[in-house]
This record gives sequence, C-alpha cells and structure tokens, in this order.
Amino acid sequence: RVLAVGAGFGAERGAGSRLGSLLEGAGFQMFWCDTVPAPTPPEFSAEPHHIEALAADIRRTAPDVLVCCSFGGAYAAALWRAGLWRGPTVLLNAHPSCSSLPKDVRVVVAHGSRDAVFPASRRRLEAMVASGSPGLALLHYTADSGQPGPGRPPVRIGDGHTLDSLLERDTLPRLVDAALAGGGVGPELHLVRSWREQLSQARRCAEEWLGLLPTSLRRRWSPEPPPPPPGRSWRALLGG
Repeated sequence: RVLAVGAGFGAERGAGSRLGSLLEGAGFQMFWCDTVPAPTPPEFSAEPHHIEALAADIRRTAPDVLVCCSFGGAYAAALWRAGLWRGPTVLLNAHPSCSSLPKDVRVVVAHGSRDAVFPASRRRLEAMVASGSPGLALLHYTADSGQPGPGRPPVRIGDGHTLDSLLERDTLPRLVDAALAGGGVGPELHLVRSWREQLSQARRCAEEWLGLLPTSLRRRWSPEPPPPPPGRSWRALLGG
C-alpha cells in the first residue's frame, strides 16, 4: 500500500499518471493525498491543519510506504519532525527542507545531477543520506557520465527534475521495493539484488554456465592454446 503525496507530482498525480500507472502495474495499491497544496519555495512552513490532513490520510489508508515528489518532500520532513510518520519513505528529488533524515527509518532518495529546481551537489546529498541510520538510507543519484573525448558530450546524461530514468527498467518500483525490504536487508543491498532481474533469461543461463569465480572460469580453459592464424604466431600477435 503506497500513499503518494499529490503535491509536487504536478501532471504526474493520480491513477492515470505515468508514475501512478507504473507503480500500479508493478502490483502496488496506490492511494493519493490531494488535501494539501504544493508548498511555495523557497521557504515553507507546514500549517498544522495541513499536517493533520496528511496524518488523517495515513490513518485512513494505513500505508506501507510514503512517496513524495518535488515540493511534496517538504511534507515528509514536516511529518518526521512532528513524529507522525516513521515508516519507509521514498523522496523523488531532495527538497531543501530535507537537510537530514530521521534515525531508524528506511528512506530512499532519488535525485539527478541536472535538477534545476532543487540543485544539489552530490556531497550535500550524500551528507543528508549519511545522517540517517547506517544501512537504512539509500541515495539513487543519476549523473552525467565521463566525456569520451575532448569537446564530446557525455554518453549518459544525468536526470533533471522529472527523473525520467525512473520510468525505465522498473527503476521506480524497484526503489519502492528497496524502501520496503525487510528481513535484515537494507535498501542498497535489495536494489543491487534486483539488478539480476533486469537480465534476460539467456544472459542468466550463460552466466551460470560460465561461472562468476576464477575457479569456475578455469574449468573452461583449454590446456593447449588453439593454433594461430595461418602464417602467424601467437608471440607476434600478442607482441611477445
């Protein structure tokens, strides 16, 4: 059961939105809180009646995880300060009011290096996540890749405020799963384990046949090298 704070989702709010449809398609039961307005940046002080409205929706829906996006993250911070929510939380964009995370709460934060609404350095984001309990907080940060050559653009472009990469490869549902994971498994380990699910069956079978350890790879080595191409030698080909 997912409770999404509608403020901050913009056009992505509601059951017919891309984010809502993605989570519902992954099997989550979605509830939307539309009783609070989007906070006005940059300063925001949550009104008591807004926090009470959120608390009422939490009591009504009994969610397993709270999802906040953009300006809605300010409400998550207000709920933490008021002690009204201590359950798993997913923050899509790190709102400036979320300068630290509560202890003993599972929190997943997704942020892009090209976020022009809430620009934040990776150092600040990592410090924010480190303020939570060890093993319970995860930063999913999408940044530009290195440049392949002088004057050439990056191969991979970091996310902006809309976090478009979360719509690919079931990334958003996997982040919500990571926040919910139990059994002594932290969000980071759960997300890493989910990577294997993105591989094709053929790839997984090939990896199992080949093996992933040096001892497994040695079983496939030939005791004698194959013959070199006609008229050549391995020493010349390998520069020996």
